[in-house]
Amino acid sequence: SGKFPLIAKIIKANENLSVQVHPDDAYAAKIGDAFGKEEAWFVLESKKAKIFLGFKTEESERKFREAVESGEILSHLNEYEAKKGDIFHIPAGTIHALGGGTKVYEVSSASERTFRIYDYGRGRELHIDDAINVLNFKKSSELRKESVLLRKVGRSEEYLLIEGEKFVLRKLKIHDTMEFKEPVCLLTCISGNIRVRTAAGDISLREGETAVVPANTKFEVQCESGEGREGEEKGSEVLLAIFKNAEVRTWN
Repeated sequence: SGKFPLIAKIIKANENLSVQVHPDDAYAAKIGDAFGKEEAWFVLESKKAKIFLGFKTEESERKFREAVESGEILSHLNEYEAKKGDIFHIPAGTIHALGGGTKVYEVSSASERTFRIYDYGRGRELHIDDAINVLNFKKSSELRKESVLLRKVGRSEEYLLIEGEKFVLRKLKIHDTMEFKEPVCLLTCISGNIRVRTAAGDISLREGETAVVPANTKFEVQCESGEGREGEEKGSEVLLAIFKNAEVRTWN
């Protein structure tokens, strides 16, 4: 389609955000979009906030419509108390909402198509019929995920957070240097400072900043966070979002 395949955002929800759902690729194609939308959230901050994700029990269209009309839809959803470091996977078709008091890193496939279901009476347009066409009404599986250690290099570590359909999300704890060669990916520094080194040049990232690494590029991630207490290096944390099934082309 010519679009970059991933979107990364930092979302700070000062109030409850709308209950919504995103389409899969098949429905997106029917309405003229290039991609459906799969997402993941990594919680950066939480003030005893809630995240709502997936149905508690299998729903019917009738029960769903009644819950939306009565304003009781949240009581039908799984409710999580969000904690810093929590990881949530949101496949296309999954009903979800961020509660006020959360700050999350969000990565998704390259679509901004959202079907709004409930908006706390704010008066914005709702998309109930489209939502019904794409919602997974089954009882949700566990969508809060646990990290898995993949490797250690010196004092640095790499963890798998999400293995999705469209992307892989990993977390790096960098105390020295780690080397990589991946398909198209996004690097987002979430604490400390890092330097990303490639054959083409270097770039420094501070907390909240993101860099794009082209496909098939060898790169290093180096900690630049200085020293902490008693001379110990503070270390940096990085989220690495990797696009799956990237097509790599070369020209002579």
